[in-house]
Amino acid sequence: MQDQESAAGIVLIAVFALAIYFFPTLIAWARGNRQTTAIFILNLLLGWSFFGWAVALVWAFIKSAPPSQPIQYGSPTSLGPANEPHSTREPEL
Repeated sequence: MQDQESAAGIVLIAVFALAIYFFPTLIAWARGNRQTTAIFILNLLLGWSFFGWAVALVWAFIKSAPPSQPIQYGSPTSLGPANEPHSTREPEL
């Protein structure tokens, strides 16, 4: 019985330690950061040092910019002079 309790305690401590170690990655994932994979790699490789872990944590909290959408010139759905209906009315003088 004692062996099962100590094994459960070791597993619980290991899970808690991994959660703390990968805390920056978990924060980035929960916040929907677009750079979660890069934060995970930094956390995995340099998280053992306090500096790497702190950089990953700060990076996880930085709000990532939304993806830019390319400008489509001349698309059929764009609004502009080419798609406006022509007036059949004569201009008043």
